[in-house]
Amino acid sequence: MLRCAGFPRLLWALTPAQAGLRLGYTWHDDKYDVAVFCRNCTNEIRNIYDIDFDTLTGVINDPRIVGAQLRVKF
Repeated sequence: MLRCAGFPRLLWALTPAQAGLRLGYTWHDDKYDVAVFCRNCTNEIRNIYDIDFDTLTGVINDPRIVGAQLRVKF
């Protein structure tokens, strides 16, 4: 944990990177693109930062997000 100068009760946590993945395929001279993606694939809950003002509040990362994308260029 790092303490910010001037704000002794404000705590910042350094978090490692989250795993993400995107697999896609393009065809017809990059006119069409289809892909599937995953953000935070391991679905690990990580503490982004804490704000301790006697309420024990904090911020966590986004949950696992899985989706598909279809793109057409005109």
